[in-house]
Amino acid sequence: MTDSNILIHTHYTKDKNIIILTLNRPMQLNAINFQLLEELRQGLDEISKIPDLGALVIRSNHLKAFCTGVDVEYIRSLTNKMASDFFSKLAETLEKIIHFPCPTIASIDGYAFGAGADIAVACDIRVGNESASFRFPGPQFGLLLGTQRLMSEVGPSVVRHLALTNQVVTAEKALHYGLLHEIAENESAFEGALKYTEMTANISERTYRLLKEISDGVNRLEPNQTTPSEYARKSVEQGDFAARFSTYISQITSNKKRRV
Repeated sequence: MTDSNILIHTHYTKDKNIIILTLNRPMQLNAINFQLLEELRQGLDEISKIPDLGALVIRSNHLKAFCTGVDVEYIRSLTNKMASDFFSKLAETLEKIIHFPCPTIASIDGYAFGAGADIAVACDIRVGNESASFRFPGPQFGLLLGTQRLMSEVGPSVVRHLALTNQVVTAEKALHYGLLHEIAENESAFEGALKYTEMTANISERTYRLLKEISDGVNRLEPNQTTPSEYARKSVEQGDFAARFSTYISQITSNKKRRV
């Protein structure tokens, strides 16, 4: 179904299945609205039930952008309660990727901004091309999404810098910070990601599960500690989210006009 926001196919089958999940909303640079989020959630659930999973690769069908974050017009149409429900579901979806039952690899072309950056960071391995770039604007309008995962991947000092400045992080800086594991200089990010699926193919499901338990255990939530989904919900529900979001969008639009 080419009109679907999510495309799923098996790239390679031998002893294990390598599954490719492609974000397929090219005209909007894969900006996430309700439909894309629901299809992504359903797609992840369907893939998780496939036997003999070797790896899941998440990629974009557009060389300019992996995912530019949430759909601005869609978010502007939501009440505070609707927005908190949406971002809570989005946080739960990131957790699905983090705890997926097989190695996950993000193939990052171009922009990985906001929730798009969070999707990439949720994956075990991240391969980008030379034009790959990251940005984490959520705190600028009072949203905490994917922050705990980002903290465990790059550390508190880098997280504070990224969250407080809203700077665009180039591929080279992303590699330095740990947002990327490799820059595919002489090939596409997707080709680079596929090489990693070959490396992970021989890892048993039990070994992978134990590895995840060890690595996740470093940052495991204590009893009664706030979950990522609750952080997202509470950050949206506090005050007038719609006003904060609109103010932020107006500011960046104004800044773009001044630079032209």
